Amino acid sequence: MVEDVRRMVVGYLLVATIVVVVMAMSERGVAIGDGKTGEEPEVKILEHSWNYKSSVLSNSGGFRDGLQTSTKIADAMAFRALRGESLSMARVDFGPKGLNPPHKHPNATEVLYVLQGSLLVGFIQTVNNTLFQQVLSNGDLFVFPRSLVHYQLNMDINKPAMTLSAFNSAIPGISQTAN
Repeated sequence: MVEDVRRMVVGYLLVATIVVVVMAMSERGVAIGDGKTGEEPEVKILEHSWNYKSSVLSNSGGFRDGLQTSTKIADAMAFRALRGESLSMARVDFGPKGLNPPHKHPNATEVLYVLQGSLLVGFIQTVNNTLFQQVLSNGDLFVFPRSLVHYQLNMDINKPAMTLSAFNSAIPGISQTAN
């Protein structure tokens, strides 16, 4: 089941990547083909193209003491291709009862996608001190607005959980409010 979800996410990311590349090529006036049936466009592989690949999210980073969570981030510091791109990603692995404690990202909105397990998530709207909280499971998305304190908790005492997040900043920043 988890492998099916991973394949689906990778498929969506691949399609999105292809769309972005084609749009960027069109904007820069790069020919994608001459319109003749059966002709393939010429593709050049640059020596520095390895800069655009990273495995930073491929493995768990090891659980923090007592919290049973591991966070790996692919931001502009960890993945050079993100410099100037206004996006980054993070992977969080949760052990049973794992907690990603209250924190905020001063530079970005976060979209969290649940790859495995179920989580209690929430954020506090600071204007009127309102708590927005939901239980998420495989395939669910949740948005944490920029600079609002939020958290994630794996309420399952036996099973792990895993999430993938996207941020609209190459350096989302993090400010822990509690441990």
